[in-house]
Amino acid sequence: MSFEDMIFSFGLFDWAFNDSKLTWSNNQTGQHCIWARLDRILLNGDCPLLYKSRFASTRVDHLPRVSSDHSPLVIFLEDYNTRRPGVFRFQRMWIRHSDFHIDLNHAREILFKSSPGRLTRQIKH
Repeated sequence: MSFEDMIFSFGLFDWAFNDSKLTWSNNQTGQHCIWARLDRILLNGDCPLLYKSRFASTRVDHLPRVSSDHSPLVIFLEDYNTRRPGVFRFQRMWIRHSDFHIDLNHAREILFKSSPGRLTRQIKH
């Protein structure tokens, strides 16, 4: 069984590289130099396309070989599909709600119990 077949049979998939796929060298030169792809980022999961779509901007880079014959791999995870907070827009109708002042006072109590709230209070006095 090939290594790629074994990866597939275990339900893993190989994350693509941005750089050269070769991560190992025997540190020799000329005709004796050998390069190979020994180091990989393997992910498990039922659907590789889900990972690729959700983490589309994730990348794997190789660092330079320094004291080893292997190139260290670094994975930069970025999930751009995570919902970001939207713009807050105050609605005047909220003021007319019967519980508005109760909720506002409750929010103030929570704010002033927190460290930044205490700091703000101390600065004002």
